[in-house]
Amino acid sequence: MIEFNGRGHIVPFLRVQSTLREFETVFVKTIHSDQRTRLFDGYCRYLEDLTKITGNGHIQWINGGFTTRSTNPGDIDIVTFLDYNIVHQHVQTLQAFIYPESLEEYGIDAYIVTVYPDNHRYIAQTLADRAYWMNQFDSTKPNRRGNIYHKGYLEIHI
Repeated sequence: MIEFNGRGHIVPFLRVQSTLREFETVFVKTIHSDQRTRLFDGYCRYLEDLTKITGNGHIQWINGGFTTRSTNPGDIDIVTFLDYNIVHQHVQTLQAFIYPESLEEYGIDAYIVTVYPDNHRYIAQTLADRAYWMNQFDSTKPNRRGNIYHKGYLEIHI
């Protein structure tokens, strides 16, 4: 079950495991708004189109205003972790699933992290990208007073 603190952020301040069904229930059906429904429909189209190319078996992190109690989020922020063989095979096609194209087509602020195996010479790139996104997703941007708040984010297995 996804829980929120008083500021409307996911707790605990970690990566929280979720399912697509729970994601929809909590962030579309429970916190209903036309904007949320429209964005979730775009997200579902994004997933459908992406999995036609990449198949299933990927991890996706979800964050941003959509994963708060806001009734009017601007988009859904996601990072999809894809095996390096898939990325290299579909490098041109995958551009449609990365910001800014993803925002225009689906309402998704999306990025892809190439996942190299532990023994690969580029594993450091995967580890650096993962650390970067953890840092981006586990706290808010500074508010007008410069305050930053910790928050959780979702992980869904596709």
